[in-house]
Amino acid sequence: MKILIIQVGNPVAEKGLNPKLNYFQFPTLIEGDLYFDEKQVINNVQTREGLDEMGVEVEFYFHTKRKALADLIKSSIILRRIVKSSRPDITHIYWGGISGFFAQMFCPGKTVVSLLGSDLFGSYHMDGSKILSSRIQTVCSRLTGIFSTRTIVMSHRMKNHLWNSKSDRIVVIPEGLLLSKFTPGDKKEARAKLGWKTNPFTVIFFYEGQAVKNASLAHSAFKIFQKEHPEAVLEIISGYNHEDLVNVYRAADCMIITSFHEGSNNSVKEAMACDLPIVSVACGDAEERLDPVYNSFVTPYKDQEMADRLALIYSRGERSNGSSFIDEVTIANSSMKVAELYKKML
Repeated sequence: MKILIIQVGNPVAEKGLNPKLNYFQFPTLIEGDLYFDEKQVINNVQTREGLDEMGVEVEFYFHTKRKALADLIKSSIILRRIVKSSRPDITHIYWGGISGFFAQMFCPGKTVVSLLGSDLFGSYHMDGSKILSSRIQTVCSRLTGIFSTRTIVMSHRMKNHLWNSKSDRIVVIPEGLLLSKFTPGDKKEARAKLGWKTNPFTVIFFYEGQAVKNASLAHSAFKIFQKEHPEAVLEIISGYNHEDLVNVYRAADCMIITSFHEGSNNSVKEAMACDLPIVSVACGDAEERLDPVYNSFVTPYKDQEMADRLALIYSRGERSNGSSFIDEVTIANSSMKVAELYKKML
């Protein structure tokens, strides 16, 4: 079985490589081989490796020129030529929106489109209002879901957002986790490696400036909690090498998630694998993942309720048992489900 995977991404200039991050070099549809940082490719690389281990032959390209209509058409024509030349059994497009719609419409043969989150739900301004142009992305993603041979979404919440949500061509497969990277460990040792203080109750929040993460709610909830626990610390997590995140999860006492939306939040699964307690709003597949987990909670978008859950985790002083419920979303399991979908399509 031969699969052609098309992933969207923004290349990194070779001279501007961050020494804290890992980089991968991959071919693009238009620009030749370019560097991409691991945060853009890690999930797709892991999925590709998982498929390789199952005997699936994978060819991989990045779609980089996506903002101008002329570039979209040019990339789509090149993709069509690649498909006709390499003759894959299935072309798998990892992203919806306008670029995914164009790729789908130009692509001959059987297609799978994976919708990942913002391509379906839209993007946001910092004040929480939706960016007008992203509504076009949402419409294109919904259309792509209609025209593709199969559509993969990360959660039931995403499936319900599609116009053809009742179709049996829509499949829910969360992104997988490489379990060997994330396991429970000693908190003091992890804090020593990170240079964190030993004693304070530490809450982590992943934020690199993206409006979708809804940082104002995270800060508001933590400030309410901190009134009763002034020694507590909120660590904003940004710029870490993916290999080093295991120490972040082991070192923290809790993680808070306040996003307007997610596909299948990888940090939830990584934190679960390290038995880190989590307080999350009802976004992505948080409810599916955290429902059976002790000492982790899903709340409404209300700062007081989130603060109350932080206080409960503080009073218990215990880890979660998330690692007992993580097997369902390992790379091996997710890759197996994707491979099974390919086989059914053939």
